[in-house]
Amino acid sequence: MTISISSVEAREPVLRVVGDLDLAVREEVIASAAAVVGTAGLRTLVLDLSGVGFIDSCGIGALVIIRELCHGQGADLQLTGVLPKVHKVLALTGLLDVFGISGISGDASSSDQIAVLQNKIRNLEFALESNRRVALAAGILVSSYALPESDAFTLLLGASQRCHRKVRDLAEDVILTGTLDQPR
Repeated sequence: MTISISSVEAREPVLRVVGDLDLAVREEVIASAAAVVGTAGLRTLVLDLSGVGFIDSCGIGALVIIRELCHGQGADLQLTGVLPKVHKVLALTGLLDVFGISGISGDASSSDQIAVLQNKIRNLEFALESNRRVALAAGILVSSYALPESDAFTLLLGASQRCHRKVRDLAEDVILTGTLDQPR
């Protein structure tokens, strides 16, 4: 594991980590970041992960701690050079939106990056359409059963849990039939 710092005097120093980001180096990475975060006038700490090919839960925990250290000083944490494997772990843990990420490192080709983004777009479009269909079904239930809006969704959710079907699938049934068949 190698950790290097460039431009400590700058308002946006770069902390470059090379090696695995795991339990064995967690404390060293946090201590190095803490020393930089303590610098007066720091706006953003840039954490260059282009040399990190593996990250485990301890490494993710270190990133969260470093982010909190930065925020405690009124600064931001920006991750850069994130390799595809590390990017995938951050995506799976739901942390992509938590960290500012300026790009996937050169290990991923442009076509790979485009494919990832196209997949994300498809997923978001599907989620948006599902949301619309569930809202339509809730509206039908409100009209059919004279329910308050919040109760209609609660009714759909309860039926989903009882019959082990997805809410969006039950919503489609409600849209087609105008009623909600509830299992006993």
